[in-house]
Amino acid sequence: MERLPKSVDYSTPLATFPDSTVSYVVSNTPTNGNSFTPGTTIIVDLNNVQGFLDPASLSFRFKYQATGASKSSVASVTPNCGIVGCPAYPFIRLDVLANSSVIESINNYNSLATMLTNTTYDVAQKLGMQASMGWAGTDGDATMSNQNNTDGILLTAGTLAGSIAATDETNFISAPILGCSLSNSEKLVPLNACSWRLQFTLDALANIGSNLSNDAPLTAYTITNFEVVYNQIQFPSNVHQQIMSLPKIRIKTKSFGTGTQAIPAASTGTLNLYYNLRYASVRALFLTCGGSSTTLSANKLMDAVDPTGTAGGTIQFSCGGIVIPQNPFNTITNRCSIITELRRAAMGNIYDRGNSLSIGASEFNITSASTSSITIPAKFIIGVNTQKLSDSIDYMFTGVSTANSQINVILNIGTAPTGNALTAILYASYDAIYEIDPLNKQLNYIQ
Repeated sequence: MERLPKSVDYSTPLATFPDSTVSYVVSNTPTNGNSFTPGTTIIVDLNNVQGFLDPASLSFRFKYQATGASKSSVASVTPNCGIVGCPAYPFIRLDVLANSSVIESINNYNSLATMLTNTTYDVAQKLGMQASMGWAGTDGDATMSNQNNTDGILLTAGTLAGSIAATDETNFISAPILGCSLSNSEKLVPLNACSWRLQFTLDALANIGSNLSNDAPLTAYTITNFEVVYNQIQFPSNVHQQIMSLPKIRIKTKSFGTGTQAIPAASTGTLNLYYNLRYASVRALFLTCGGSSTTLSANKLMDAVDPTGTAGGTIQFSCGGIVIPQNPFNTITNRCSIITELRRAAMGNIYDRGNSLSIGASEFNITSASTSSITIPAKFIIGVNTQKLSDSIDYMFTGVSTANSQINVILNIGTAPTGNALTAILYASYDAIYEIDPLNKQLNYIQ
């Protein structure tokens, strides 16, 4: 008998959940305090119980209060006070620990999360989630712009005729924990196979608020009521014992490694930026270039400006001995090809209806000599897909190996030099495996 197409193959047995399986929505609070300010670390231990974490449910929630300084307006500007990037992620680093050992550390986590919200959410989704993601304030004076796909939140807008008074903004956040290996796991994660811990380190106060010298700075930022929330699945004891009696439990996942390099102001010609990110399987590469000028870049590392100069140039990656793309991105002859390749890098399929971006034309066209703002951030995000096979659900490692070579970003800056000194952040999306020994409660993180 010929094999029937999947759509009409009715012989495939349907799996059922064991009786007495239950799912709880649980929340874990920090073990090291109740109130957190810039530069401090929030430590949260997950439940060490006979149950399983549903990775797709992993999120956090908290309340913050931000205080802005008063600042008189300047004749030629309208000073503002606000929070840059995606307001739900004020954390410079995210650490995942197993049995008190750090298995994963994501630096510049706020920049990564801001980039991910712009490459996975469309404008309608951002508007629909503006309350929970922090793009709108509960006090009524902080709102998301409907005209721009803003990342930041404007706490107070100044006027030419007056000044900004000192202001307090209280807001509530409830957001997914994007980008880490726990939330990206393809199967349920056993909670009692080892002791799991998450650590969130807040960025410096100067980096949470606007970078422009004409804007009113934040003078205080405090997080309270922090919780990590997830679904905890518990099977009957006999099923749980059957699972935990396996000699090894292997769970495929993915995460991000980050690296930074400096691009000096007034750079021209060819620049080679080297990143020492060593992984067995790199799935995709993303590059954002944040500014440092207090007259041009409002959002610092949350900005992503065009680094090729006002006259344009080319961008290319070298990864595992392979040059990607073969024909470099050219901001002079085909600028918007970068957007299509970014979609391919983000999801692996440019035809996927769920593959969305929220990058407006005004945001995409900001160069290192242009001025960004809290409500119009720079979003010139460059991405390339490095997988051998995009539909890789049945395979372990399908990306390019960088175990024996550095990743190189090749910038060819045109005749007009860069205006603003930049920090080029490379995000390497890589495959990983949790290899768990249930008997000895040990975990090996293979990447």
